[in-house]
Amino acid sequence: MIEQTLRHLQELSIGKEKEIDKTKELKKAQMTLHNIGMTVQKEIDPFMKIQSEKTKNQIAGFEEDMKVFHKSLRNKPYTEYTCGVEKAQENITGTKETATEHKKELEKYTYFSEMFGFPDLVEGSQKTLETVDAELLVISTLWDHIDETVK
Repeated sequence: MIEQTLRHLQELSIGKEKEIDKTKELKKAQMTLHNIGMTVQKEIDPFMKIQSEKTKNQIAGFEEDMKVFHKSLRNKPYTEYTCGVEKAQENITGTKETATEHKKELEKYTYFSEMFGFPDLVEGSQKTLETVDAELLVISTLWDHIDETVK
């Protein structure tokens, strides 16, 4: 397109020679950068594939960890009334903090999964953490109600 414009300007004798030469130099520089980019892309492709596979495996491991974390909620002390309000609230707070740490890790995996082109791989972990949040809200509300009732 640039070359067509330059030819058209030369035919009409509108363009200044200095500007035309500068534009030609810019076109050459653009082509050089494009070629360098293609060369670099070819050089890093194998490393990108390796890192992509590593990331997929890490995300799969993280998803399994989130499933285990979710299942572990059933065995926490706050699931039994004999635990008591104070201990239950402490355990709930600790579990919420752990969930927050997992969310930060999920953000990292979400970024990498989008960068490597497989954003759907984090959906399972995302749904699991949303479920954990919902369950913690319910159990926290229950213990708050128990606390108010006992007083």
